[in-house]
Amino acid sequence: WVDALMDECYDAYRLSVAAAVASFRGETAAAERYLQRAITVSPRPAAYHRQLANVYVGQQNLAAAKRHFERATTLAPTDSEAWALYVKLLKEAGDRQGAYRTVVAGLRHCPESPALHYAYGNLLHADGRLGEALGELQEAKRLRPSEPNAYIELAALRFRMGNVDAGMDEMRQVLAIQPDHPAALMLLAGHAIESRDAATARELIARMGPRSNVSATQRAQLVAKYRQTFGEMP
Repeated sequence: WVDALMDECYDAYRLSVAAAVASFRGETAAAERYLQRAITVSPRPAAYHRQLANVYVGQQNLAAAKRHFERATTLAPTDSEAWALYVKLLKEAGDRQGAYRTVVAGLRHCPESPALHYAYGNLLHADGRLGEALGELQEAKRLRPSEPNAYIELAALRFRMGNVDAGMDEMRQVLAIQPDHPAALMLLAGHAIESRDAATARELIARMGPRSNVSATQRAQLVAKYRQTFGEMP
């Protein structure tokens, strides 16, 4: 009966919390119902449209998700999270042109959004527009320097452009932000071994503990590569 009271609730925020709990439990019908009510009773329902769109994403109801992301971004055009989630949905649905249109529209309203600059850079990189991608990813990194994703995408881009040293420098910056980042540890350790920098390789392999999420198999492969190169265990 406590849950049933939510159908009479006029507090949109309380309804959104109840919807989040219901969604976590897998009770998506209840989550949808609560959010529809939150949209009805709230004078500013944009955030609840965004939340409901995410419920529909989880249900693979992409048409409904698109409708509510469109409504969320129309009602609150400066909600960069709604734009970024909408771009992600369109990209995963294979609608690249829609994703491009949406990320450009989002950046017009949210020019300081690191998530949107990253999403745009990612799209451009995948489509081979490397110079444009470089600028977008550098802006994403500038706006959110504590987030490793832009550094990693920039590293991949710089490798593709043939600038290995710059790519490795991006990965070193990843470790400065997140010292146990598995991809950065593995890539930099492998590069150190190939460059015959035993001291750096040893230090990086030593950091591959359980917190790094480097698997035992991956670590063993690097240890074997180190031993083959230097004739001793790290």
